[in-house]
Amino acid sequence: MNRTLSQSSFISSFGGNVMNVLSPQAGENILEIGSGNGYMANQLSSLGVNITGIDSSENMVEQSQHHYPHLQFMHVNALDLDYEDQFDAVFSKNTLHLIHPPSVVIKNIYRALRLQGRFVTEFNGKNHLYPVFNEVMRQLAVFNIISSDFSLPFYFPSIGEYTSLLEQHEFHVQSAIYFTHPLVLQHEDGLRNWLDTHASSLFKNITAETKQIIFNRVEDRLQETFFKHDEWYLPAASIRVQAVKIS
Repeated sequence: MNRTLSQSSFISSFGGNVMNVLSPQAGENILEIGSGNGYMANQLSSLGVNITGIDSSENMVEQSQHHYPHLQFMHVNALDLDYEDQFDAVFSKNTLHLIHPPSVVIKNIYRALRLQGRFVTEFNGKNHLYPVFNEVMRQLAVFNIISSDFSLPFYFPSIGEYTSLLEQHEFHVQSAIYFTHPLVLQHEDGLRNWLDTHASSLFKNITAETKQIIFNRVEDRLQETFFKHDEWYLPAASIRVQAVKIS
């Protein structure tokens, strides 16, 4: 199979539109922020990309290095990135809403890119899972676990907010979209399992018993609207941005 067909097949089956935006080319040096289990990095490598993956989880880096020993993965937080003029592209999917302050991440990415290098990212944006987080915070307040001025430990920006931040750091924004999509979680315990895995920082200072009570209350409040046919259908939101280093 020729390179064009194999790349087209990869893009259509893995990553969809965000990979179309990245448009990886053979021989490029690409940095992936939040490389996770290494699967995406391996797919990019199969296209002839020289891929470097970083992740803030030491466990994930160990797993990815075990599964893909021919690739380079490092235990690095994007806040501590110290590359300079090294990459043709920096790519990140489903990660940057977990890292703040975003201005430090953007500054580090800009420095890591070569002139005309591109930054492509997709991550959760404004109002992501708003009914869920709103109810969780309401229950945490009921138990006096958080105060009235508590804010979520995530970064869910609007398109305007994020593109303005990129432009403040001298990026030229080429495209930016905000889109909503369902997050589908199977079975009745799907929501609590998701919260326990992806929002664990909200519950780190409470007992297991209190956490289960809160989960029960959140489920009771949301079930009628969002639980159908043994699945949770939750309103997720994402932003997808492409920017270029032009100076």
